[in-house]
Amino acid sequence: VTSPAVSIVPMESFAICAQNHEIDRMEYILKLDKYSYYMMNILDYLIGNTDRHWGNWGFLVDNQTNTPMRLYDLMDFNKAFQSYDTIDGARCLTCEMWMTQKEAAIEAVKAIGLNQLHEVHTEWFADEERREMFFKRLDLLLDKQKVSNIHETN
Repeated sequence: VTSPAVSIVPMESFAICAQNHEIDRMEYILKLDKYSYYMMNILDYLIGNTDRHWGNWGFLVDNQTNTPMRLYDLMDFNKAFQSYDTIDGARCLTCEMWMTQKEAAIEAVKAIGLNQLHEVHTEWFADEERREMFFKRLDLLLDKQKVSNIHETN
């Protein structure tokens, strides 16, 4: 992911810089890479990832200009399926205000759509309970997308 030209700056470091320079952190993130931010929240909800703390997401930075380029590719999924006991998921760790992963994912679907490229196959899941929860969450987001699309066309 990194090279002599590109480095990673975790969100925890950027948050300190943003506060010291009076930068609105969320405004900056959404202006730079809205799509990746919202997709991260959708994915974390779908798989019940509880480990998206500020050290596990951030920016790719151009080392010559010290300028953020985009959010870096998602990593650290060792806590996937940890928050699968309820449809709401855990607390969303990427949002400034307190909300559940479900609420953050619904907000994301309203902002960018679900953008599902391929079918999810049931045989990918060895555990029936995880499979059922995944599809409940996916169906919920697909329903929210349909409602959002109806409102846009009216």
